[in-house]
Amino acid sequence: MDAINLKKEKNIIFPVDAGITIAKLLEKYGLKEKQEEAVKKLIQAKNFKERAELAEESPGRKIAKLMRDAAENKMSFSDLALALQNLLALSEEKAKQLARDLEKEVLAFAQEVFIDKEEALSDEPQTELQPAALSQEATDASIHLPKTTLTKEKLLPKRQNKKADTYRETVD
Repeated sequence: MDAINLKKEKNIIFPVDAGITIAKLLEKYGLKEKQEEAVKKLIQAKNFKERAELAEESPGRKIAKLMRDAAENKMSFSDLALALQNLLALSEEKAKQLARDLEKEVLAFAQEVFIDKEEALSDEPQTELQPAALSQEATDASIHLPKTTLTKEKLLPKRQNKKADTYRETVD
């Protein structure tokens, strides 16, 4: 017999405008050009893997990760300032000022939310589902679609001879 266990899972929710606030702070501390360069490289990336790697290198993304860690109490204020200094190549003074601004304008508005997550408790060990193996015929088969040429006649339906509209009297 299976039982259900409710487990509280902690999530951090940042305000909707946190990204805009971080962008303004990037501009204030002279990091806007680095962010714009990262976005240009991201746009020119050829595949998803390259985009993911480039996204991780943008100053905005680095700050967002640090904000998440700080909100989860994984780092202190001094650790945040030091991480900003190292990751963004800032002076110690600028890093401390940026950390203070981030704390005032982003972290102060972050909220902890606890979400109930159901877990099934059973006596049987749970096994992972594996995808069904496809037969060799299915993997070797290719789909052949008939080749058709589209012409104006095929795209537009033929007009039928319309009969004259009949006159209808209004109902009072």
